Amino acid sequence: MNPDILLAILKTSGALISGLLGLTALFSNFRMTNGHLSLTGKLVFAGILFSSSVAATTSVLESLSDFESNREQMARNETLLHEISRAVQPIAELKISFFATIPTDHPQVRSYVTRLEEGINDRADDLLKFPPDDQYEGLSVISKDIDHGILSVSIKPESDLWPSLPDEAAINSVVTFGSPSLSFLRKPISLTEYPLTHRDADLSAMGLPMGQNPTLMWKVQERKLQIFGSVEYQKDFWFSSGKITSFNDLLGSQFVISFPYSDADFIERIAGKEVGNFDIYSVGKSINLDWVSLGLGAGRSLVIKANHFEKSFSQMGRKPMFAITLPDTNEELLRLSETEISSR
Repeated sequence: MNPDILLAILKTSGALISGLLGLTALFSNFRMTNGHLSLTGKLVFAGILFSSSVAATTSVLESLSDFESNREQMARNETLLHEISRAVQPIAELKISFFATIPTDHPQVRSYVTRLEEGINDRADDLLKFPPDDQYEGLSVISKDIDHGILSVSIKPESDLWPSLPDEAAINSVVTFGSPSLSFLRKPISLTEYPLTHRDADLSAMGLPMGQNPTLMWKVQERKLQIFGSVEYQKDFWFSSGKITSFNDLLGSQFVISFPYSDADFIERIAGKEVGNFDIYSVGKSINLDWVSLGLGAGRSLVIKANHFEKSFSQMGRKPMFAITLPDTNEELLRLSETEISSR
């Protein structure tokens, strides 16, 4: 029976019983001559006990009904606030900046690193002047140590130290076509089961060749070669299931960055012919992610270092991908970003 109907019946019954007891009291004598309760007295006494029980039961049911009603109202308010929060914190854009390391001990990278180091050493004194005596287009010092030694150098395609020689074609291709794809899953899964296609994720953005000038960074003392990329994903290349549309929807979700460097054998099977340059795929698969800044619009961004990501390879094409399960609360999510900003 509906609790509200039962409550109404009990209230009505309690009122009727109380009225009957009152009428009985006007016209009846409750005690006999010996002082004991008469039959009418006993019936009235039983009626009083029953009426009290009805009143107590009605009070308990009303309390439970109010509690349940309040709980449901709080749940509705929470849902409403969540939807309002989603509406006022939408994911308005997807932008990414990242550093990825190309291992210098890779066979296809060693000769380029040697040429790069020699070229920088030959020009070091001039590069440290401001302005330099000679203009080295596409080559500039990014940072120095306290002794004015070079710490890092930026190399752009205009520089003669850009990987443009025939035996450096693999590095050139990896840097030029290194724009990663992004995907988010509301409920994280094992990377061995990760979605194979663009539309399998709850939110994804397809990477295209670098839209902006690609840049290489050379860290002199660490002998570290890095790709610096910055990509803004056009909404025409987004896909959303509707489960992730706001900043709050990212809480507890799985974020994956995948690079477009497929396994050469996979490319051969798809193309039906031999791949001419295996080196491109070999170098591409060896890269490691160092640092990521993810922009979501309206001043919302996340900065995440590589140690929070797990590297794996996709089932389809064996593409390198880097995954992280984001924290469950806004505070932890923002703390993650603040920690990384302060540690840079």
